[in-house]
Formats: sequence, C-alpha cells, structure tokens
Amino acid sequence: MKKFLSILLVLTLFMSLGVNFSSAVANEENKIKKVVENYFNTKYELQQKQNISNAKNLNAFFLKPNKNIYLNYETGRLKYFIESDIVSKTGIEYFDNKFDYIKMNIEGSNSSIELNLSTTIKYNYLDEPFNDVITHNMTLKKIKDKWYITEDKYIDEFKMLYDLQTDFDKIVPDIKEIYKKNTSKNKLNNRIEKDIIEVMSIPGDSYDSYSSSDREDAVEYARKYSENTGGYDSSSYNNSQFKYFSYKNDCQNFVSQCIWYGFGGRSSANKDYPMCSEWWADTNSTSTTWNWTGTSYFYDWITENYDDYINNHNTGYGVQGYPTTPSKIKKGDYVYVPGHVLFISKADDLDNDGVVEYNEIEICAHTSNRKDKNLAALYGSVQPSNMKFMHIVRVKWNEDMSLE
Repeated sequence: MKKFLSILLVLTLFMSLGVNFSSAVANEENKIKKVVENYFNTKYELQQKQNISNAKNLNAFFLKPNKNIYLNYETGRLKYFIESDIVSKTGIEYFDNKFDYIKMNIEGSNSSIELNLSTTIKYNYLDEPFNDVITHNMTLKKIKDKWYITEDKYIDEFKMLYDLQTDFDKIVPDIKEIYKKNTSKNKLNNRIEKDIIEVMSIPGDSYDSYSSSDREDAVEYARKYSENTGGYDSSSYNNSQFKYFSYKNDCQNFVSQCIWYGFGGRSSANKDYPMCSEWWADTNSTSTTWNWTGTSYFYDWITENYDDYINNHNTGYGVQGYPTTPSKIKKGDYVYVPGHVLFISKADDLDNDGVVEYNEIEICAHTSNRKDKNLAALYGSVQPSNMKFMHIVRVKWNEDMSLE
C-alpha cells in the first residue's frame, strides 16, 4: 500500500509539473501574440492619424532600436506612406487586422513565429475596402520578462521596389515635388496625346492596333490566370500551354501571355501570331532574347520597336509601346517598376474629373499574386518616381517576323 501511495504521489507530481509547464508556455505565447498584434495595429493607427513624428512610436516594440535595420525600414516606410497620404489628400478611414499563426517556437528567451496577416483597409479614394494577406516570419527575444521584436521578414510589392537597404530619409522629402510633377504632367499629357496621329503603315508591311476588343480579351485572360493569394506560387493557375517560372520570377511571363492573347494568340505550341523569333514561349522554353520573360528586356524591346517605327519607318517589327502617364493608360497595358511588372485590368475615371489618375488603376499580376488590386493601395498614394506606365499601341509585322 505504501509503495502504491508513493507511485501515486510521483505521478501526481509529474502531472502537476506538466500542467504548470503547459500553462507557462501558453502564457508566453499570449505575451508574444500581444506584442506582435499591438505592433501591427500601431503601424496602421499611425498611418491613419498621419503624424510623421509619431513614427518613432514603433521603437517600443524592437530590441536595440537604434541598431535594428528592420525597425529602421518600417519607420521609414511608415513615413513614406504618411507623407504620400498627406500630399495627395488621401487616407485610411478604417482598418482591421486578423492574425493567423502558422508556427510558433519558444526556446528559452528566444522565439520565432510565422503568421499570415490579413488586413482590410478602407481608403477614402476607394469605394470598396482593400484586402491583403502577407506572410511574416518574425523573431523575438525576451528581456526582463518582456518580449521584443528582433526581425520581421516578409515580401510585398512595395518592399520589392524599396528594399531593406532603402534610405527613406532621401526619398520622403521629395514626395511632394514628385506628386506635383506627376499630377501636372498627367493633366498636360491628357490634353496633348489626344491629338497624336498614327504613322501610316509602310508598303509591304502590316500592323494590328491594340483595339478595345483586343484589350478586353487580354483582361479576360489576366483574370482567368490570376488570384488574390498574395503569395508567390502561381503554378496552380498558370496556363498549361506555357512554362511556369517559379518563385518571384513569373511576372513578365504572365504579362507577355496577356498581351499575346489580346493580339489573338491562342496556341503556344503553334507559335501563334503575334509571336515572333524575338518574342515567343511554349511549355518547354522561351526565345533566347529574354524578351518574353525579362522585365527590362521586354521594356527595351517594345520601346525600341516603337521608336524605330516612328523615326525610321522601315524597322521596328514586333509589339510596340511607350512609357506614358496614367491619363493615357488603358486596360490591357502594363506597369513597369525595376524588377517587376503588373498587368492593368482596369483604368477608369472614377471621380469623373476627365483624367484617369494613378489611384484609379487596378492590376493583375503573378509573384506576388494579384487580381484586380488597386495600384495605389500596393505602392502608396503617390506614384513612385521609378514607376512607368507602359502603353501598348500595336504590333507590326511582315514575313521577317515568322518563326521557322
């Protein structure tokens, strides 16, 4: 009987320790979640209040704030968005964050977590709330029973354009001038470009303009092969006629497909027009020129084709286009930023002022995966200085364009 009581006592003790340990872990998890959720909510609250000086409030969430590159980036990014909202007279009416914790590991005073942050934001320039999902990988460290963020790793469109090494102190002061320049240029461009006369076609050559019905077809294609996952794996909704270019590398492949389909392409195996020796793709490969899959290559190719057609009247075969302003842009065109491209699925004068503006444009894209998302909600309410709106005008061809 004594032996039984001893065993029972030991078991009770172990069970008690187990319960206490489990309770302690749950307590630490709750502390970490509270820090993380307060941090993200604070970021959006600061942007909503539009007080740049209060951006320093993020310091309280980070360990060694004076030396933390992640904090420096988030503080600079926040200032960028606040200044953009101020000069463009836009802003956040309300927001809501939801947190889905995928993984959480705690080892002593160190913790790592992976979470999906689902954010709903109502901007005052959008009729409907903007929804976004971003995966964050974060590390935290506990000092004197308090958890501090040490790293916050994630990728979105803005971070691909302005990475972790960006010096926002050099960018933010110029936002007001950039906004004035883009706004005045946009209105001037809208008046002037209406009077552009098409160059007459050269005898023996043919060209097809990018008609309104072509653009409708291209948009239909873009919406069919895009989704709003916000992630980087587009393989599940890539057209099986084409090779899929994996993580972070499928954006130009997608835009090329949309434009190709808009001009009438239907079979990649047959290298349907408007594919040519310098611009083609199928399930196995692409042209050796990189024009189909390289963002800067495609940009250079279509602009050089356009310039040759306008200036020389005897060259410039292939897709033609040129950089312009939002007022000239149409659905079926695309947006270029260094290292990334996005297909324009909507460009409407929502405020009926006679001009299509930057914050009235929606895009579809691969890597990250977007479908009919407002451009300004992704990049800030002032058009970035290194963003270009690419207007596709025609494809010019003759027998030299044919594939062997």
